Amino acid sequence: MSQSYDDAGEGAVFLGFWVDYARGDILGATLTLRARHALVLLAFLAVLVAFSATRSWLFWRFLLHSFISGKAEDACAPALLRHKVIIRNAVTPSAVLWSLLSTSSLKPNTRKDSQRGFFLGLFSAGHVLAFAAASILTSQVIVGQTVVSRITGTCGQWTTTYEEGFMENDVYFLGLELTRNATIDADNYVRNCHSNRGTSRQIMSCNKLLTRELSFRTETDAECPFGDNECLTGNRPFVMDSGNITFADLGINSKFARRLSVRRRSTCAPLDAERFRVPNPPELAANALVEFSTYAFLMSNGTPIGSQYVRHPNVSLDYDLQAYAIVPPPGVSSVELAAPLQKDQDDHTVSLVVLSGTGIIFTSPNDDPLFSAQRKARNSTSYKMDKAVNMIGCDERAQLCSSLTGRCTSWEGLPPLFPDALSVLGGEVAEDDAMDIVRSTILIQVLLQMTLLPESVGERTAASALQAGRYLYAGRQVRIEPEQWKRELEYWFAIGLARLQLEVLGTVEKPPGVDPSMAVNLWEKDKFKALKELCGGIKFTSPGHTSLSTLGFGLILGMSGALVLLSFADVVVPWLLRRHGYEFQEWQQTDMLKLLERTLEVERRLDTVAEPFLNREKP
Repeated sequence: MSQSYDDAGEGAVFLGFWVDYARGDILGATLTLRARHALVLLAFLAVLVAFSATRSWLFWRFLLHSFISGKAEDACAPALLRHKVIIRNAVTPSAVLWSLLSTSSLKPNTRKDSQRGFFLGLFSAGHVLAFAAASILTSQVIVGQTVVSRITGTCGQWTTTYEEGFMENDVYFLGLELTRNATIDADNYVRNCHSNRGTSRQIMSCNKLLTRELSFRTETDAECPFGDNECLTGNRPFVMDSGNITFADLGINSKFARRLSVRRRSTCAPLDAERFRVPNPPELAANALVEFSTYAFLMSNGTPIGSQYVRHPNVSLDYDLQAYAIVPPPGVSSVELAAPLQKDQDDHTVSLVVLSGTGIIFTSPNDDPLFSAQRKARNSTSYKMDKAVNMIGCDERAQLCSSLTGRCTSWEGLPPLFPDALSVLGGEVAEDDAMDIVRSTILIQVLLQMTLLPESVGERTAASALQAGRYLYAGRQVRIEPEQWKRELEYWFAIGLARLQLEVLGTVEKPPGVDPSMAVNLWEKDKFKALKELCGGIKFTSPGHTSLSTLGFGLILGMSGALVLLSFADVVVPWLLRRHGYEFQEWQQTDMLKLLERTLEVERRLDTVAEPFLNREKP
């Protein structure tokens, strides 16, 4: 049962009008339709623009005709009369342009006639080009495939029903499955979709998340994040900093999502694992089939935080990779870690990555602090790891910032509490706005724990969690890149940021295949019920839907309607003015039908001589 994030949300897309707050209340007004329906609407808009172009010309030709008729010129001049007839009877600007070109060589034609003809032709050509551009630009009302989720009955964060005490086997395995699948999904996303870390041919869809990739920067000039002289010499601590990631980049569609941001920072360094090694429990050592070692970590009050066991087989097909965050046990959250993991009593979470590869054969030596292998194997040209266990320690923390106040919360470990979040981020905002900020920050606080490096390693085999696993074949490590330990940390940090994005998207509906009897929606609990207001407020992209700018759509409809109404000016204006005794004689007289009537009348008057050969009797 794997969460399919590519298909996630397809059935939870809101269809209709909504506001994309990232683009503002007015510019962000959006209409979302299914892609096929949007194509029909776009075709309608293109036809409407073409129709309004024709109707627009009826209005402009009336003005142009009135303009050239009002000049103090000889009304019966051939060129002027010709221009009036063309303007009066051509119903499209392209027809006017063609008629002007085809009659431009007729004589007599004065300088003023040429200038008038050039002006009329230029105006007609401009009208044609303007509406041709308008028809093309109609497609610009499409703002993309960005959609917002609708309110569903299963929106929220789904986890197992276990809280404390004995966990039933089915519930326990469901919890493992949800956690592992989420980690694998994030790993696959980074592997396929990140520009500088992708290792596949991008066969999966990468256009689901609102922001395809969250970038981060690295530093190598930081101080050791733990006690003095605790970091191994020879390798400077390595820092990964996400910078400020706005809530809008994560897909949250709220009034202040563009103004609020979260920042993640991890400072990692190689540690001496022997500092944490303790004697093996006698009852386990007596029955052990494989050599192992035990590691324990203490609180400042002497309380141990569990024990970790690392196996050391002589021959193995894979590493023994373990990663865990050192957090206080329930009820003692105010107690700090003991040295050497605690430094300056600042608030942070310590994550440890432990790697044992005693059974792995290396084809060439390396001095990487996580994979160091310079000891030659017996009677072989291969190499073995120098130490039974290598360890990387990371100081992990996060903070929230706001461009509303220009302030940030203090750095905190994960999961953070941010007790002063509202005052720091919101300042003196109204009550409704304050709740908007509180809901968004609570969601991010809950999800930040998913970005810890141990969460990115997950309950997986080492070969699948390590980048070095790509060069591990049947227990033989054929290649180690320079500074491989940094490559591993960067990749896990990228997975954590992608996990944050995917978890936000995952709140739109229940993961597929989850049995509700063994799972619970955290948003239904009293502690998180305020988050239910975020249902229908998550943005993502959907290939099966199209979003259009409501402003652009409205402008096209409004302007087209106005031009259609103005096109009746040649009928309405003469009628209104006729009631006041004013006649548009020039306009009426140059009408094609009127000209035809006058021509026929003239011919009838001239036809006064009978044809001599008509009605003649035969001899």
